[in-house]
Amino acid sequence: MNDIELTSDGMVLVGHKYSKSTAGCAWGAWGSGCGVIMGHMMKLNDAGAVQWTKDYGNYPGGKNQFTGLKEGDQVLIYNECFGVAPRYEGSSTTQIGYHISCGTGIEGCGWGLDLWTFFKCQFEPRLTWRALTIATDLNGERVWSRMDNFETS
Repeated sequence: MNDIELTSDGMVLVGHKYSKSTAGCAWGAWGSGCGVIMGHMMKLNDAGAVQWTKDYGNYPGGKNQFTGLKEGDQVLIYNECFGVAPRYEGSSTTQIGYHISCGTGIEGCGWGLDLWTFFKCQFEPRLTWRALTIATDLNGERVWSRMDNFETS
C-alpha cells in the first residue's frame, strides 16, 4: 500500500497488487511471473477488519489509449496507484467518495509473452506511462476515470 486516508470509522488504503494471468502469456509462462498489476484500494474498520477491496484498471477508453491492444492484453498494461483523497459533492463538505491517483502503462515487452503479443508490444508507439485518475463512491465503486499524457517541451 502507498497511501492512507483516515475515515470516521476506520481507514482506506490505496496501492497496487500483482495478479497472475494467462492472458497473453506463452505456454508454461504462467508460473514464471506472467501477470498484471492492478490498482488496489481497501477499506478497513477501526479494528482493522477488511470491509471491502476493489481493483482498478483497463476501463472503457483505457484500453483504447494503447494502440492495437485490447482487454485481453492486460498482461502488458500495469496500473499502479499512489494516492487517495476524499471526494466531495461540489463545494460542500459532504464526502461522496474518493479520488485515486495512479499511473498506467506498459512495463516491458519481455520474456513470457506469446509471440503475437510480444510483436504487438514491440511496435507499440506509446510505451510512455500516463496519469490515471479514478473517482469512486464511498464503497470504492468507480464513478469515472481519466487518462492523460504529459509532454515536455
